[in-house]
Amino acid sequence: MKLLNKHSGILGITRSGKSYFFTNHLFNKPNIYAIMFDIKLDDTIEECAKAPLIYNYKKINFKESNKWVIRRRSDQNKDEFHKDVFELIESLFDSNAIIYFFIDEIGRYCSKHKIHDSLEKIMTMGEGKNKYLIWNTQRPQKTHNDIITQTNDFYTFRISENDYKWLVDFGYVPGFRYYGWIQKDYHFIYYDGRDYNLMKPI
Repeated sequence: MKLLNKHSGILGITRSGKSYFFTNHLFNKPNIYAIMFDIKLDDTIEECAKAPLIYNYKKINFKESNKWVIRRRSDQNKDEFHKDVFELIESLFDSNAIIYFFIDEIGRYCSKHKIHDSLEKIMTMGEGKNKYLIWNTQRPQKTHNDIITQTNDFYTFRISENDYKWLVDFGYVPGFRYYGWIQKDYHFIYYDGRDYNLMKPI
């Protein structure tokens, strides 16, 4: 399995293994420039991310570290944090570096029908600039269509039956014969746009 080939989405309910996989297996992958945005101060990210945790995006310097976790300050509201996130994406979008932006809980940054220009730009034009979005969510049905349709690789952990049916209908997971398998702890289906692969993280 080739990790982080293109825009990627990780789907799964709480305690399904989604956040651990998102952080430990993807973000911590060596030799990539990566920035993770942590709006909900996730314990798994704090424990697993092998990167400096900072609260001011202007302090990022890839000469000091190739990975950074930008955390929301406890006194910072969602809109203020969003502003920092989108300003950082804009400031790095035209750079020559290959950069992966990791957004934990994409539903906290956009809705089903509303998306910020910076997110839309990275999804529609990012690959041409070597900028990739790696995102996760508990509820794929609530995620903006531009995020879903422009994502190439999906890692689907245990999710609700309704969300699974929605993914089946749109071709992002195989039919319901695999639903029982995916409900097992830490099992997931990887879809690379061509084939489905049944996996279990190491």
